[in-house]
Amino acid sequence: MLMLILRKEQIEVFARERRRLFEKKVLAKVRELAPTACVPYEPSRLPELIHNSINRAKTFGLTTESQMMKFIAVTLALSESFDELPRYAWAKEILEIQQFKADERIKLLCEVVSQDLPEQTS
Repeated sequence: MLMLILRKEQIEVFARERRRLFEKKVLAKVRELAPTACVPYEPSRLPELIHNSINRAKTFGLTTESQMMKFIAVTLALSESFDELPRYAWAKEILEIQQFKADERIKLLCEVVSQDLPEQTS
């Protein structure tokens, strides 16, 4: 029987490519579903914002694509570094509730953020 062995370097290449494709997918989704949220950002800055948001999401234990998408949505709704700003300390507190699983924390944060946002007219 022939066994395929992947070296660490090869696995890292696959991981980087998967991340690149995910970031590209997120960028397309954001531009499609929330074009007004993109307005404050230069088009060339959005990929960087998404990349940085994914890194920040991971620091809160958010690791699934769904969790990261929600974190990016919160980032666009509040501020690029909302988790570092005193006025959004409550958001960081929600993300750090250790008694809740990651899915519960990001869901709660999304609910609170959506309640605080002003109604948008069509």
